[in-house]
Amino acid sequence: MVSGRWCLWVEAFFEFRFSCVEDLRTVWSSGAWNLKPRLLCLSRWSPEFNTFDQKQTHSQVWGRFHYLPLEYWQPRILFEIVGAIGTPIIIDQHTLNQSFGHYARVLVDINMAGFLPDSLWVERENFTF
Repeated sequence: MVSGRWCLWVEAFFEFRFSCVEDLRTVWSSGAWNLKPRLLCLSRWSPEFNTFDQKQTHSQVWGRFHYLPLEYWQPRILFEIVGAIGTPIIIDQHTLNQSFGHYARVLVDINMAGFLPDSLWVERENFTF
């Protein structure tokens, strides 16, 4: 049994226990889970945890990335870019199909209590946009 507890917010709280560290890491590395229409978020349990004190500070937001060259419209690259502002959840189907070329759209879980950028710089060797 892995020491530590995890809490889950979906209009209720649940405790998950894992039999090995690898299982815990696998689940934790997945970030938020989109259960449509709700988002399932994991957080570390602490001894001071009180359900009445919990406040929802996260929101799902569709991020639009204008002027992003099509070579960056790969899921791995889009998730890496979006990771700078939150936890990527899903890529818009038009973006995946590259059927709408004006901007790429990615659903991202953002901590609304934190810093909210209105733009991002993407850097690669000898080039920034």
